[in-house]
Amino acid sequence: MVYGQGAVEESRDYRIVKLSEASARVGPDFRPKLLGEAIRVQGLVQASVLDAPDASYLPLLDAESKNSGLMLVFSGDNESKKPSGPDFAPGTLIEASGIVSLHAGQAVLKPSELRVIGSGSLPGLIQLTPTSAASFQYEGMKVEIQGVVGEFREGSKGDLLDFSEGGQSIRVFLPLMKGGSEHPLSVYQKGDRIRVKGLVSQFCLRPPFNQFFQLLLASPKDIEMIEPRPAVPPQIVPAAVLLVLLVILAAWYLQQRARRQNRVIQRMLQASEELYGAGTAREVAEILRSRLLELVPAETVSSYHYDSTRKLFERIPDQSSSALHSFHVDECGTAIESGIALAVKNKTLLQFVDTNSADLLNSKQKESKSLLVIPMRNRNEARGALVLTGPAGRLLLIEALQPAAQHLANDACQYFEGLEESAIREQTHRSEKLAVAGQLIHGVLTELNAPLEKIRDLTAALASSDAAAIYEQVQKASETVKRIVDVARAEQIDARPVDMRFLFQRLMEEMDEDMRKAQIESEANLGPESLYVLGSQDQLTRVFENLFMHAKAAATYSLEHFFEVSLSRIGRSAMIEIEFSGPFGDGEGPDFSGSALGLAITKGLLQSYGGEVRFTTIRAGRYRYDVELPTLNSSPLEDLATALQFAPQRGTITALLVEPEVQSQRRMLSIFGELNHRLIPVSNIEEAVDLAEKMRFDIVFASASPEGGTWAELFQRVHHRTPHFALLSESAEEQSTELLDGSSSSMLRKPVEESDIVGLIEKIQQGGSLRFRN
Repeated sequence: MVYGQGAVEESRDYRIVKLSEASARVGPDFRPKLLGEAIRVQGLVQASVLDAPDASYLPLLDAESKNSGLMLVFSGDNESKKPSGPDFAPGTLIEASGIVSLHAGQAVLKPSELRVIGSGSLPGLIQLTPTSAASFQYEGMKVEIQGVVGEFREGSKGDLLDFSEGGQSIRVFLPLMKGGSEHPLSVYQKGDRIRVKGLVSQFCLRPPFNQFFQLLLASPKDIEMIEPRPAVPPQIVPAAVLLVLLVILAAWYLQQRARRQNRVIQRMLQASEELYGAGTAREVAEILRSRLLELVPAETVSSYHYDSTRKLFERIPDQSSSALHSFHVDECGTAIESGIALAVKNKTLLQFVDTNSADLLNSKQKESKSLLVIPMRNRNEARGALVLTGPAGRLLLIEALQPAAQHLANDACQYFEGLEESAIREQTHRSEKLAVAGQLIHGVLTELNAPLEKIRDLTAALASSDAAAIYEQVQKASETVKRIVDVARAEQIDARPVDMRFLFQRLMEEMDEDMRKAQIESEANLGPESLYVLGSQDQLTRVFENLFMHAKAAATYSLEHFFEVSLSRIGRSAMIEIEFSGPFGDGEGPDFSGSALGLAITKGLLQSYGGEVRFTTIRAGRYRYDVELPTLNSSPLEDLATALQFAPQRGTITALLVEPEVQSQRRMLSIFGELNHRLIPVSNIEEAVDLAEKMRFDIVFASASPEGGTWAELFQRVHHRTPHFALLSESAEEQSTELLDGSSSSMLRKPVEESDIVGLIEKIQQGGSLRFRN
C-alpha cells in the first residue's frame, strides 16, 4: 500500500540511505548532516502514530541493526500524509521518502510517500537511565527508563516530569490532547520512583542542538509507579535522627540535672536536721561549713552573727579556723565584707560572679572572687549571714537551689538564737521545778485530807476492831508522804542522762508479777536503740510508775486486760506510747486538772522537762498515753545542755504539707523559709496520719489529690489532732467548701501565694498557742 504518491514526487530523485545516516549530526551546532536532502529509508514501525498539538510522530527502527532510529513527522504541508489504520501497526516494514528536516532541534524525516513492503519482529525495549537516554544514539527510538521524580511542571502544551539525577538527563513529556484540561502527571511527586516507556526526542529551539532531550509519551498509561516517595524524605532522615538524638540527650540532661538538684535539696534539708545534734555555736558553724562544701563548688564557707545593737558582724569560729574576725556594718574594708553588709541590710540573698567587677560592692581592697551571701533571718529580721566564696567567674548556687539554701540559713539562725537563750532557760529550770514542787505539795495535801479525816473518825471510836482499818489509812498517808520525800530528794540531785530503754525494762520487770496476777497481757516494744533524757532517774521513774499504775488499774477492770508500752525516736524527741484497755466510755479519760494526785504530778513534772503527755481514745475500751520528751544525743557523753534547746519557739509555726507534686513542695518550702517557719512535706496520707499522731502541728496543708486516698479522708483522720486544716486546690468545689466550713479550716487556690500563707499564719498566731486537744 502506498501513501502520498503524486506527479511531483515521481520526478524527485530520492537517495536511499540508512536510518543512522539520516539522523547523523555535524558541526558545532549539531545540525542534521542531510538537512534538506530528499532521501528514502526503510524501517520497522516501533509504535502507532503519536498525536501531539504541534505534529504527529511515527518512529522507525533500523530493520537490520536495530540500534538506530528515525522519527517521521507529519505537520504543515505533509500533515495529510499521516497514515491511519492497521496497515502501519508496530512491526510493519515500510519505506518512507521525504525531506530531512530540523524539528525542535531533532533530525526528522517529513515523508511525502509511505509504502508497506513487509513485516518484521521488534526487539525488547532498551533499559536506560535518565542520564544515558539523553543521547543522539537513542533518538527516535522507543525505550524504557527507570528513575526518581525530581519535579512536576505544567507546560502550555503538556505535562513535564524532571528526574532527580541532575545534569544532562532526559525529561518526560506527555502532550496535552486537543480540548483536554487535565494534568494526569500531577499525581507523581518528588521522590516517587517510576518506570516510563516512550520515544526519545528533543525540544531544543536554539543551537547548539545537543540538549533538552525528552521522552515523548503516548498516554499516561506509559508510566508505572514502582515505589512511592517515602513518608520522610531521605535527605532529612539524618537530620531527623540527629534531632531526635539531641532531644533525647537534652531530656536526659534535664532529668539528671533535676535529680542532682533534688539530691542537693534533700542534703540541705538533712543538714538542717543535723543542726539539732549540735550543742554549741561552733558545732553549728562546722555543720554548715562541711555540708555546704559538699554541695556547693565553694572554697570557703563562714558563718557571721550580726549584733544590731553595736552594728557589728562577728565571725563564728569552726574547725577550719578559730581566728576571730569582726567589722562594723558601715566600715567595710573588703568586697566580701561589703557584700555581707549589703545582703543583711536588704535581707536578701546576693550572688556575685566576680567581686572585682561588681559595682554594688564598695571596698578599699579589690579582690577577684565569686561571692554568695545568704542572710540568716528570723522574725523578718536578719541576724547574720552564711558567706561562701570561690574562684572568680563561677556561679556558686543556681536559682533553683536558692530557696532551699535560704531555708537552711533560717533554721541555723533560729538555732543560734536558741543557743543564746539556753543559758536563761537553765537558770529558770530550777525555779520551774520548785513551782512543780509547790503544785505537788498542794496535791499531796488534798490527797492526805481524806485518810486523815478517816483516821480522826476512827480514833474517836477507839474500838479494837477498827485497828486494822486505822493501820490501812495510816499506811496510805505514809506512802503519800514518801512520794513527797522522794521528789524532794530528786530535786537535790544534779541532772544526769537517763537511759529510757533501761528505765522501762526495769519498770516492766517490777510489774510483771502484778500483771500476771491480774491476768493482764503485757508487751514492751522498746527497740534496739538507747534514748537518753536529761533529768533525775528517780523522778522520771515515779512519773512513769504513776502512768503505768493508772493504766494497769484501768486494764484490771476492763474486758480485754491489755497493756503495751512502746519507745521510739522522732527527730530530737523520745515518743513513749502506753496503750491499755479500760472501762472508760468513748472520749473519757483521766483528769489532768489536779484533782487526781498522780496524774497532776505527772503532767507538771513532764512539762518541767520540756515535754508533754496526751491522752488519746483509740476506740471504746482502748486508750493510749502519748508522752513526748526531748532527748540527748545518741551517747550520754555528748554535751548535756543540748536537751534544753528544743522547747518550741514562740511565734514559730510548725506545719505539715501533704503534697505529691515536687514543684508545689518546693514553692511551699520557699515561702515558709522566707517567713521563718517550719514545714515538713510528705507525699501520702499514711505518712501524714502517722506524723500527726506522734508530733504537734499547728496546721495541715493538703493537696486536693494526695497519694493513698482522698483529702476528705485525711481531713477526717487528722482534724481532731490538728487545730487548723487548709486544702490546696485548683478550684473551689461546692462540696469541698461545705466540708471545710468552719473557722479552723481554709481553702487556698494553687499556685499558693505568700500573702495567703501570711494571712493564715496571722490567724493562727492571733488564736494563741495551738496544741493538740483531747
